[in-house]
Amino acid sequence: MREKRQSESFFWLIRGIIVLLALTVFLFGYAFSKELKKKKKIREEILSLQEEAQKVERENMEIKKRISYLGSKDFQEIEAKERLNLQNPGEKMVVISPSPISKDEKEAVYSSEKDKPIIEESPKDYRNNFQKWWDYFFK
Repeated sequence: MREKRQSESFFWLIRGIIVLLALTVFLFGYAFSKELKKKKKIREEILSLQEEAQKVERENMEIKKRISYLGSKDFQEIEAKERLNLQNPGEKMVVISPSPISKDEKEAVYSSEKDKPIIEESPKDYRNNFQKWWDYFFK
């Protein structure tokens, strides 16, 4: 009888150890899977931040190029010509206006003969737009 009790107690001991091992394996597996999910999420976040950093770097390069262009002599010259109506020595200005300028207006705008621009006045075309296109393509 005593042997039977010892074998039963040994059997329950083995079962208990197996249950404890199974429970331990399950807990470690659960913790391990949570850590893997965290690691994957962190890796994805790192990749998205790297992509954003590259995007910001490209934008910075574009801004640096624009700043260098805005500081260049070519840009300053273009702006001086367009906004301040300045010109380089030896350049001639040509004014193209939508309507012909009368001689009185020309004299009022330009005080000396050397400042007067060369303007060729063309006769006014009174045809409608359709007729002009028709003539352009078929004549």
